[in-house]
Amino acid sequence: MGNGICEDFDERSKPEESEKPENSYEDEVEVSDSISEEEMEMLNSQLDQLNSALDDLEMKNEYIQARLLDLLRCSREYRQEMQEQS
Repeated sequence: MGNGICEDFDERSKPEESEKPENSYEDEVEVSDSISEEEMEMLNSQLDQLNSALDDLEMKNEYIQARLLDLLRCSREYRQEMQEQS
């Protein structure tokens, strides 16, 4: 037995058939057909540049993560040494 509020919300959150987007694969094909070969090459070049930039960021992120893990390890070792000396 539900509380009514969630059930009403669930029903309201379902889109009606008339609310569903009318975009289809055919619409997308028409749009892509209107793009010239030169524009497509430019987009591919931009995507390649973005991919390279993301690869660089990923490498830097991995380097920073490794350095932070080293720092954490050193900090733990130092803290243990200090506790042993006390």
